[in-house]
Amino acid sequence: MSKETSLIKKYELQISKLENALKEAENVIRIREKCIRTSEELLEQKEEYISMLTLQLEEIIELSRTMAQVLDSRP
Repeated sequence: MSKETSLIKKYELQISKLENALKEAENVIRIREKCIRTSEELLEQKEEYISMLTLQLEEIIELSRTMAQVLDSRP
């Protein structure tokens, strides 16, 4: 094999390795983007759940106040 052919093979191998590394990096980026979207969705669900619990707590407090007023007004 000539020196030029050897260099060409060497460069083709390096190019192939770089292409594989690029594909792997693209896969990692896609996975990270999916993780970010999932995290954002979970955060949104958490915020909705907290809002729902806050509303329920406010309703319980109001009911407790009403019950206390009824009990206080009894002879």
